[in-house]
Amino acid sequence: MKKIISILLVLLVFLTATISSFAATSIKSKVVLDTKEDILENIWHQLEAQNATKFYPLYKKMIEDRFSQSLEYGVMSSRSSVYMPKGGAVYYEDYLNTGTKVYQTYLDEEATNKALDGTLTGDTIGNFLMFGLGSIWWPLSLMATVATIADREVDRQIRNGTGCMELMVSDDGDTSAEIKLHWSTAPYVTVYSGAETSIVE
Repeated sequence: MKKIISILLVLLVFLTATISSFAATSIKSKVVLDTKEDILENIWHQLEAQNATKFYPLYKKMIEDRFSQSLEYGVMSSRSSVYMPKGGAVYYEDYLNTGTKVYQTYLDEEATNKALDGTLTGDTIGNFLMFGLGSIWWPLSLMATVATIADREVDRQIRNGTGCMELMVSDDGDTSAEIKLHWSTAPYVTVYSGAETSIVE
């Protein structure tokens, strides 16, 4: 009888652990999915305000790629990542063969705090970008503008998250758009084929 009770207790402990693990995984996935939807909604609103919703599929693909990796590995990570502890920049002449130039600037906590309190300038961003990318023209005035985009939800995500900001400008030669996001993967940046990167030393 004692042996049966012991076996039942072991089974109970095993089942409890399995159920808890499954529930935790489901909750984690739900949180990741909810976060992705929040990000996509923020992107849509920012693009809509600029009459540039044609860029939404590009940003949606970018975010969905990041989150598919998150769900697969359980963390915001990528096998194609670059370590940028003090921030940096990524440039695509032709982002994923879409005919669109994409400029991505990643601000560390110090620069992000300046952006959030309204003291980030084009010169400040220029200091981030004037290293290693040669003659690439960075739209510094656009970067300064996107840093000041008033989006309380994005600002809340940044302050409650890594404290770091990601700025993106997309330009297809006809229209440009600026996006501000929480750099949730800081200090790592996902990069794709064709990327030119520069890291703040």
